[in-house]
Amino acid sequence: MAPLATKRRTHRCRRCGKERKWHVCTAGGPQQPPTAGQVIPDQSKPVDIDRISDLPDELLCTIVSLLPFKDGARTRLLSRRWRNLWLSAPLNLDDGGLEVGDIRRWRRRAYLQGLITRILSTHPGPIRRLCLTSFSHTTTWDTWFRYPVLDKLEELQFRYNRMPLIKDLLPLSALRFSDLRVASYGRCNFPEDLGGVTFPKLRELTLYELTNSESTLHAMISACPALRSLFLRNNVGFRRVRISSQRLINLGISVEARTMEELIIVNAPSMEKLLIFDTNGVPKNICVMFAPKLEVMGCLSNDMLNVQLEATVFQKLVAISPIKSLQAVKIFSLRAAGFKLEIVMDFLKCFPCLEKLYYFESRPWEDESGQILNGGPSIECLDRHLKEIVLIDYQGTSSGGVNFVRFFVLNASVLKVVEFQVPFDCSKKWKAKHKRLLPKRKDWASQVAKLNFVHGTYFRHWQNEYHTHELFSYDNPFGCQ
Repeated sequence: MAPLATKRRTHRCRRCGKERKWHVCTAGGPQQPPTAGQVIPDQSKPVDIDRISDLPDELLCTIVSLLPFKDGARTRLLSRRWRNLWLSAPLNLDDGGLEVGDIRRWRRRAYLQGLITRILSTHPGPIRRLCLTSFSHTTTWDTWFRYPVLDKLEELQFRYNRMPLIKDLLPLSALRFSDLRVASYGRCNFPEDLGGVTFPKLRELTLYELTNSESTLHAMISACPALRSLFLRNNVGFRRVRISSQRLINLGISVEARTMEELIIVNAPSMEKLLIFDTNGVPKNICVMFAPKLEVMGCLSNDMLNVQLEATVFQKLVAISPIKSLQAVKIFSLRAAGFKLEIVMDFLKCFPCLEKLYYFESRPWEDESGQILNGGPSIECLDRHLKEIVLIDYQGTSSGGVNFVRFFVLNASVLKVVEFQVPFDCSKKWKAKHKRLLPKRKDWASQVAKLNFVHGTYFRHWQNEYHTHELFSYDNPFGCQ
């Protein structure tokens, strides 16, 4: 019987892993001249080089700190070079991303609580971001917040994992972080006395479903001299809110329940955006006394009792005083039921530099006179600035929306786009039908204007409160999301 053939061992280069036969390694070190009869490898083929590992430790630690907790820990498996980086990198700790394994539901809370305690007590590096949202109540909150590893905390997201049926008090130690840049507190009750609390570096603040009164809000704003962005959502006790901040740029409000009665912008010289979502006629009274840089405003509703824009006063969005212009406003959103076009025209006069108009029609319009529909008085924003109109939740079941568009295509001289956001998938036949209801293109004031039909409904606030501040950077803050 013939002996079995044995496979010869292949010797490979220790530097690049290629076969050593007729091989000259170019992965590192000085290149040796080839010997007689030696084959020179093809230099045109790419060689895989780990350039990321050549970066300094400080930069690699920053990269690891931006990863989720689980992914950051896995970087230890990449190579020896990365093994100890995670231990010294600023930690990104999110209790929602921790692995709890196959554990019974009633034991998961205890296991997760012990895991977080071990991480906070043993991790040698600082913690950059902390997210605690998985517990309804625990006695370890105060102990966790006092760990020295949190002294340089930059981002904090905290909430109780239940609705605040009772006043769950926020530990005072949760307000001790002077290096915070982003903070979100929810479903809790702040201590009554915030004396001595200060956040000199805080730029983004979110307060939602708190049970405090508005005095807590005013104390928090005073404690944040560098605050740029503020978002308030469904806070039960905030009834009369007064905003006075020299540096505040963005203000977002979402009120589902009819709890907020009054919003007053007393002194906001830097404010550029005021976004109100899920209004349901709330706040009932809005007063913008001083916000000279305000560019984006809405959504206003005719369910609101009083709206005052500096010297101009509206009752249920009907002007009852001489209209004074606000030159800075460029984007405006309006929600109305049974509206007349004359009322929309009052806002156009109030915003002479308006470039983009959002309109949500919740009920059919009242009849309009032919004189207004076919041509009205000269309005500055129609002649020079208005470029885009968005009809939100357009269904085409009444003549109101058609008359609305008819007015603008006949009078807006620089109009470029009219967008119909339809809450269902509409056919080409349906689109053609509604286009035929408008005047012929030769009669349009702007011959370059286009009609776009898109599938989408009006905006409702994000379910994830932590990312709502990103809305302020959108070009389309009130449209489809």
